[in-house]
Parts: sequence; C-alpha cells; structure tokens
Amino acid sequence: MPINGGVGEGIHTPRKLDDFKKIVEMHIRITLAVMAKRKYAHRYHYLDLTAGNGYVLHPPRPGCALVFLEAMERLGANKLLYRADFIDRNETNLSWCPYVLT
Repeated sequence: MPINGGVGEGIHTPRKLDDFKKIVEMHIRITLAVMAKRKYAHRYHYLDLTAGNGYVLHPPRPGCALVFLEAMERLGANKLLYRADFIDRNETNLSWCPYVLT
C-alpha cells in the first residue's frame, strides 16, 4: 500500500472515493430539503478529522476533503451557509488548504 503524506492508499481507495462522493451528494441534497422547511437560519458544519493532504496519488484525484468541497460548491453553496473544518495529525498535510480554497 503506497503512503501519501502518512495516509495509506490501497486498491479500494478509488471505490471508496466514488462511494463517498455519492454519499456526500445525497446528504447535501437531503440537508437542503430539510433546511428549506425551516424558517430560521441554519449553518451546516462539516468536520473531517482525517483530511489528509487533499489528493490521492494512485490514480491522481481529489481526496475526501476536496470531494466534499466540490460537491458543496455544485449543489449547495449558494443555498446553504456552511463551514468546513479539516483536521489532520500531520500538519504538513493541510498545506493544501490556503491554495485550494482561495
């Protein structure tokens, strides 16, 4: 299993990312539907405790943190106030944040 920024990647990583993308998109759609029924402001808070460095190398593609951000931008960013916090025990893994989010 190759190690990328202290995070292992295996043969199931592409499938995991595909499944995660579908799950997070479904969750955003459900959240939007529920929050649309409320009369007061809500904030959606996404917390990723194992954010990694933002990318998977084999094959090259966005990791879970970026999959979430891309899905939120596509589906809910203009309809839902949200906050996303990315945490990783390896500080250098989060160096992607200022570059990706600007």
